[in-house]
Amino acid sequence: HVNCHYLNEKAVAEVNINMQEDLTVHQAKEVAKKAKHQIKMLVKDLSEVEIHMELSEEQFHPKL
Repeated sequence: HVNCHYLNEKAVAEVNINMQEDLTVHQAKEVAKKAKHQIKMLVKDLSEVEIHMELSEEQFHPKL
């Protein structure tokens, strides 16, 4: 999920990333760091990228 908005005339993107349940906290932070870097490289007009990490949807809704 991605939400973009302006804050004080600057473009900000908020990105929710579903993380695999077997990742360590360190690994999840590395994924978020890499995602933030890639987004900032691809979308030059963004002044900030906020990454929100969430557990995978399957964690909450397992397949029956």
